[in-house]
Amino acid sequence: MRSYKKPGSISVQEALNKIQKYCAWQERCQSDVIQKLNEYGLAEKDINTVLKSLIQEKFVNDSRYADAVVRGKHNQNNWGKMKIIHFLKQKNIDESDINKALKSIPEKAYKKTLESLAKAKYASLKDEDSYIRIIKTKKYLYQKGYEIDDIESSLNKINRK
Repeated sequence: MRSYKKPGSISVQEALNKIQKYCAWQERCQSDVIQKLNEYGLAEKDINTVLKSLIQEKFVNDSRYADAVVRGKHNQNNWGKMKIIHFLKQKNIDESDINKALKSIPEKAYKKTLESLAKAKYASLKDEDSYIRIIKTKKYLYQKGYEIDDIESSLNKINRK
């Protein structure tokens, strides 16, 4: 059976070579690769063939991708677990891979990051009344993806001082 190329698309071998470089440059997940292969104009059958090859050659591994995202988003962007989970679910990463990757964040470091973000945000709202400062800090931390119980606990520590 012959696979037909979409107009303006590249050959399967060209796509494989390009996508290998794309995956070698930075950790990628299957959904990122599929999206890129669609941009190349490959037929669905060819996309599946290329994707299988990339998985076998270990260019693509969703578990490894989840680990990299968790490390990067928490350490560099100070994201909380909820925001990281949402991001990974949008990429169709398996829940078991997400949970395994989240366990790599040391709980002590996670709480320390939350507390330093809370202190910095609370301190930056100097002209506000205390109640407004707390509300705005809660909103900020919630948008960063931290759990409400942890936010409350962190703000209680700040208010006691």
